[in-house]
Amino acid sequence: MFFRVYFNRKREAPQIWSIDEGTQATEVNVINFQLLPGCTAKGFYTAEPVNDNSPSAYMIVEADYYNVHQGIAYFFKESQQLP
Repeated sequence: MFFRVYFNRKREAPQIWSIDEGTQATEVNVINFQLLPGCTAKGFYTAEPVNDNSPSAYMIVEADYYNVHQGIAYFFKESQQLP
C-alpha cells in the first residue's frame, strides 16, 4: 500500500505532518512519523501552483499499514510488531 506524507503547516503545530492515501479525504495529522525496517519512501515535487489545498512536495511511503501511538505514525510491514 502507498501513503502520502507531507508537511502540513506551522500553524497546525505540533501536528505538522499529514498522512493520506492519495487524497486529503483520508488525511490524518501527526506530530512525527517513523518508517520501520522494510518500508521505503520516495520524494516527489508537483509543478502545480502552490496553494493551501494541496502539498507541493511530499513523500510516498510504501508500507502495509501505519499505526498512530502518542501522536507518532509508525509505518510497518504486516510481519512486523509495533514498538
